Amino acid sequence: MLPTEAEVKSYFQECVTNFKITPTLAHLRTLEKRIAEKFRFKDFSQLQQGTFLDFIVSNKKVLQEAAGSAVSIDSQDPGVNGFRPCRQDVFEFIKQCGEGDDGRLAFIEASLRNHYRIRDSRELGHGPLGFLVNCTRKQKELSGDAVTSVVRYECPLLPVGSGECVLGSVGLLGEVSCDQARASLLSAPLLQDLEDWSQWELVFQPNHGPLKDFIDKYCGASLH
Repeated sequence: MLPTEAEVKSYFQECVTNFKITPTLAHLRTLEKRIAEKFRFKDFSQLQQGTFLDFIVSNKKVLQEAAGSAVSIDSQDPGVNGFRPCRQDVFEFIKQCGEGDDGRLAFIEASLRNHYRIRDSRELGHGPLGFLVNCTRKQKELSGDAVTSVVRYECPLLPVGSGECVLGSVGLLGEVSCDQARASLLSAPLLQDLEDWSQWELVFQPNHGPLKDFIDKYCGASLH
């Protein structure tokens, strides 16, 4: 007995929703066989839904909801062009945004969109945001701080329209001591602008206040 179009579409949606990466032609070929086997047929064409390509085109919204516009079906779907970060870079980005609270998912999504200039995080080609956040948590649980990027993301932590500001009582490197701040200033080359050298406003000011006040209070004659 032939399945209805609604039944085929429903199973197709169930399958593509479980994609963890941007589907390739090989994935779609496997999916075609899987759908045929689900309804006990050898070939998709026997379902009388047209060719599998015709079926995908007529249901492209289902596929793009799962994969974002990384999947381009026609010329009106521009998708993503140019650079795409590797999965580990995305994990590190999410980690720096704060992955521990599900309430921050909207903030992380906004940050990714702002930083990578995309319309949806799925366009990065590494799966849905929930999946990426869970992977980031598992990696952090297994390795702790052993896997840490030297890159500190600045602008994406203040995405336009997020309604949230992450700058507070600590700077980009977290809690920094008075000794660390003083050591950074004392390591500056001769005649170097201390504020630029130390990235004072971003790294140290949230903890220790304006640079001039800090120098007057803790550095004495060593920087005069």
